[in-house]
Order: sequence, then structure tokens, then C-alpha cells
Amino acid sequence: MTNKLRRWPLHPLLAAVYPVLALLANNISQVKPAAALRPLVLVICFAVLLWGLVLWIVRDVKRSALLVSWWLVLFFTYGHLYNFLEGHTSLGRHRYLLPAWIALALLGTWLIIKRVKDLPYATLVLNAIGLVLMVFPLVQLGSYSLRSRSASSHQQPLPAEFTSLQLPQEQAIPDVYYIILDAYARNDTLKSDFSYDNSAFSDRLREMGFYLASCSQSNYAQTELSLASSLNISYLDDLLGELPASSQDRLPLRTLLHTDAVRRAFRQLGYKFVAFETGFLFSQFEDADVYLSSGPLGGMSGFEVLLVKTSGGLAWVDAESLLPHFFREGIQAPETARYQQVTYTLDQLAKIPKSIPGPKFVFAHIVAPHGPWVLGSDGKQVHYTEPVDDATYIQAYRDELTYLNQRMQDILQTILADSPVPPIIIVQADHGHDFASSKDRMAILNAYYLPGDGEKQLYSTISPVNSFRVILDRYFGGKFELLEDRSYFSKYQTPYDFTVIPNACK
Repeated sequence: MTNKLRRWPLHPLLAAVYPVLALLANNISQVKPAAALRPLVLVICFAVLLWGLVLWIVRDVKRSALLVSWWLVLFFTYGHLYNFLEGHTSLGRHRYLLPAWIALALLGTWLIIKRVKDLPYATLVLNAIGLVLMVFPLVQLGSYSLRSRSASSHQQPLPAEFTSLQLPQEQAIPDVYYIILDAYARNDTLKSDFSYDNSAFSDRLREMGFYLASCSQSNYAQTELSLASSLNISYLDDLLGELPASSQDRLPLRTLLHTDAVRRAFRQLGYKFVAFETGFLFSQFEDADVYLSSGPLGGMSGFEVLLVKTSGGLAWVDAESLLPHFFREGIQAPETARYQQVTYTLDQLAKIPKSIPGPKFVFAHIVAPHGPWVLGSDGKQVHYTEPVDDATYIQAYRDELTYLNQRMQDILQTILADSPVPPIIIVQADHGHDFASSKDRMAILNAYYLPGDGEKQLYSTISPVNSFRVILDRYFGGKFELLEDRSYFSKYQTPYDFTVIPNACK
């Protein structure tokens, strides 16, 4: 085996494949494994072609392999180092890092050509390092796959309090709409952080019959945590036990979301489940009875763009004005997909009362006004070069919010007018805006349309964990007690490292 590792240089291929697999392993809860297939084919072909070209020039298999591996290592580490330096020092600029990387490439090339004598030993060492490194993402991917299959095959039965729910007696059955507007901040936060007066939208909702919880806070600061809690009407520590604060494992959240109690309860009651494509696996329920998708879109996937932006391709992407049109469109393809998904969902929501016979439970996670912002105030697609400065952030958020408000008013009015039975509607944010303080991050839009006397159980500080407790009790014979409204802030890197955020709203 050692002789083979000395004789056959595998390390250029390993240097090409490892960055793709490592990126996939680190994002496996967010993307499907198939997302890495095209990048893997492309990087292998690129490595082979580059190796063949260098081999033709230097006429030495092992030396050419060393050169290719060195260049690939520099290429695939450039974006990671740049992003780290940009967030921590003033050295995170292409004008500093790019010349240094070119100098390293030239220095390494010279050393490999002039100084490296024991090529079999160098080949052995690099082959061994490459194979050892490959173990880590492969184990991580294999472990996630096994745990995911195990979790999906051991679905817990619905608790008894859900199985005892009943349809309304001697009255028509209402449709239920759960509409999540991602990162939609509360009115007071919009006023303080964006100088945005949202009173016209709030007043219009009240005129339609909505109750606005004017002091509502989210229970968690991230979408996955928030939805896992609200769709299971419980806090995460009750659902999952006490997870280590240092844990980054999001598989339990994904399992909770794809086996959530609320959706299963409505299906048991005979409701059709209607869901939309979102672009995020955790909120994309492809097993819905009616799954509405805007359809495939060409260009680069979000995973491919991430791979480019964590490699030497970042220098090219940041020189956006110099890019060929086709490549610029490819880089912007995930944003175009976001635009297409958001506008498609908005278009289809208003049609559901007439197009899909009830009863139905409709879940719509609309990724707006969440960045990257793709909607201008007129609804046309816009593009912002990342990262945006403070002024651009404020304007982009305001513009997307303005258009979203206009569309939501019309959509909700149409749903109410076209529904043969007055529906139940929740319009709710999962968390506040992205650059907010921990306190403002929890301040959310939270509006309810509960026909009859349903809003009597609502109050200004109600949080998402209690939304379906109120609805199941009032309309479906549930016996759920309201929980204390609590808010837990955590950062994305450590989702379970919680800080309690008191509700100081008055």
C-alpha cells in the first residue's frame, strides 16, 4: 500500500474533491447532497485538465502533481481566509491578500521545481494527508445520513391531546393559513431602526378584522428554532431535552419540523396540507398533499455560489463589473430563484381559496423582507452587491417591506372574500431583522384573524408558541393551556446557547 501511495499521486484529485465535500458536510442540514454533484464533476475535470497541461510542460508526473495540488490548495483556501480577515482585521481586502497569494503561488512553484528532490516521499506524504482529510467530511456526511434516516423511520406518535381534537360541531370547517414573513420586525422596531412608519399596514389589517399583538416577541431568534417550536406548540427544551450550549447539530430541529404535531393533527382531522417551495430544506415540505413550486431555474445553485465565494473565485465575483454577462447571471441565479419563489408564493396564495377545495391547512414561509433583498418597492427584481453598507441595508429592507405590505393587503383581502367559510389566518414573523440588537431581534409582527370570538383569548404579548394552542382550543376542542411567553436569543453558530430576552414592550 505504501509503495502505491509513493508511486501514484492521488493528491491533486483529493485537493479538488475535499473542499466540495467539506463544504457540503458543513451545510448538510441546509442543502441536498445532490447539490454537490455538479461541482464535484467540474472540479475533478478542472484538476485533470490542469494536471495534463502542467504535465505536458514539465514532463514529470509527480512534480506536475505537486504543482497542481499547491495551486488548488491556495485557490480553495483563499475565500475562507479572506472572509475571516474581513471580519477581524483591516487585512481582509483583495488588494492585500491577492498579491500575497500570487507570491505564495510563485514561491511554491519555484520550490517544487528547483528544491524538491525526493518526489516519491513528497507524493506519499501528500497522498496520506489527503486521504486522512477526506475521512472527516465522509464520516460527517455518513453520520448525518444515518441519523436522518433513523429519525425519519422512528416518528413519534401524536400525543393524546392532539389525537382527541375534533372538527367544529354543527358549523362549517374553516381553512387555516399560517403565513411566515421572514424577518418582519415589529412596528416600534421599524420606527426606531428604519424610520419606517408601518401604521398604515397595521390599520388596514385591523380594518379587515385582524388582531395585532403589538408587543409580541418571537420565542427564538432563528427560523428553524422558531418554527420547530411554534409548529409543535412547545419550547425546545421540552421537545428535545437540554441540548449542550456548544452543540451545532441542527438535525433535531429538522426532524421536529418535518414531523411537526400541528400539521399531523390537521391531517388527522381531514385537512389537506398545502405548502410552497422555499429554497430551505427545513421549511420545504415536499410531502405536502399539494406542493406548489415555481419550477426549476437555470444557473448556479446556492451551494455552487457558496463554493465560489469561499475559494479564489471570490476575487473574481467581487470584481462584478468585469464579469461576463453569463457568469454574472450565474452568480445571481440564487437571488433570481429567491425572487421567483417569493413572487410565485404571493401570486398563488390569493388563488388558493378557489383553486383548492377545503378544508386545508396552508403553510407559506415567505423569505421576505429577509436579505439578500430581491424586491424593489415596485415589485421588480433588484440586486445588491454584498456586503451592503448600513444605508443600503436600511433602504433595501424598507423597499422590500413596502412592496410586501402592498401585496399582503391585497392577498389577505382576497382570501377573506373568496373563502366560503371565514378562515383562520396567522401572519407572523419568525424573528426580527438581521442586524438588530438581541432585544430587537425578538420583536416581531404577529397578526391573527380568528372568526367568531376567537380573538378574546389573544393578548398584546402573545408569542408564536401559543398561537396554535389558542386556535386548537377555540375551534377544535383542544385542552391546551397557554404557556408563559418566553424569548431565547442565540447566534447562528451556537443555536442552543440561549440568552433570555425579557419583554420590555409597553
